[in-house]
Amino acid sequence: MKSFNDFIIDTRVLKSNAINIKKHIGKDVKLCAVVKADAYGLGARAICSTIAGIVDFFAVASVCEGINIRVFDKTTKIVVLGVCSVDDIGIACENNISISVSNLQKLYEICKFCSENELNCNIHLQVNSGLNRYGFCKISEFIKALKIIELCDYVNLEGVYSHFATKSQDIRFIKKQYLRFLQYKKYIKNKHIICHIANSFATTYDSKFALNMVRNGFLLYGGTHNTIGNKLVLTIKSQIVNVLEVGKGSSIGYDRTFVAKKRMKIAVVPMGYADGMDRRLSNGFKVLISGQKCPIVGLVCMDVFMVDISNVNAKIGDSVVILGTQGDHKITLDDFAKKMNTSPYEVLLHFNYKRMNYVVK
Repeated sequence: MKSFNDFIIDTRVLKSNAINIKKHIGKDVKLCAVVKADAYGLGARAICSTIAGIVDFFAVASVCEGINIRVFDKTTKIVVLGVCSVDDIGIACENNISISVSNLQKLYEICKFCSENELNCNIHLQVNSGLNRYGFCKISEFIKALKIIELCDYVNLEGVYSHFATKSQDIRFIKKQYLRFLQYKKYIKNKHIICHIANSFATTYDSKFALNMVRNGFLLYGGTHNTIGNKLVLTIKSQIVNVLEVGKGSSIGYDRTFVAKKRMKIAVVPMGYADGMDRRLSNGFKVLISGQKCPIVGLVCMDVFMVDISNVNAKIGDSVVILGTQGDHKITLDDFAKKMNTSPYEVLLHFNYKRMNYVVK
């Protein structure tokens, strides 16, 4: 069965984006592709398969996500940025999946398990530089962790890292976090240990943040404005399935939130909040039809929304661009985020490609 809606991943753009980042950071800095949450909802298999061999690491949120990648990629390094349970330590070791460690209790747990089972484990120590979520908060405990690792034959320190809490809106705090991280980094004497803190914004803002590796998700996917020319890898399209004319005073949609002030031509588009068209997009958000921006009228329904096409020449079967470019206009994730009063990251994960035609080109 085929849907009226297309969720299109452009692998040529994705490859170009990855290459752009590699050129920007230089040959001595590794690139870690953040592919947690099914590659931000884009589909981890398609994303990872496309950029394998270009990127150096995949970052995931759990061992389970890492195992899902190991099904089709046996070699690319994987690091878990979230918490690993005792039950998953062995699975991670056996599948060459690196584990994050945020406290001494977890480190003792891993060392004990690996020693008893004679399993080798790569770990990344996480430093809390200001996000206050995970990570070592005291340098004294971090130093103790380094000593514990030295005494454990089965645990290898592969990396040390932290997370920035802000982006462009608070550069001062980014710099504060960076300096805090450097206080921990100075205790790392082995130059082969990977130190990483730069997110997508920091990667392009200042090269000093790159250290040994950068972790990029949104920059890789072209999810927002950037300075290196990366483009959005995703296009979402639908089509008009019905056209009707309504008179002045007629209401459109549930709860009658929109009342026509004049005679109007309305198009029905078969995509609703079950597909990721959030109800906050009701009454005003624009989509592209016949190369023009046309506003949604009425409440977004579970499976459809309605659009004012009074000023364009459109008919049943015509293409509707929900996200992407048509003619001289484009609809971006930032456009969605502004209307929904949320982050473009949430917008991207909001779409449900399992209800659409998933197209990889």
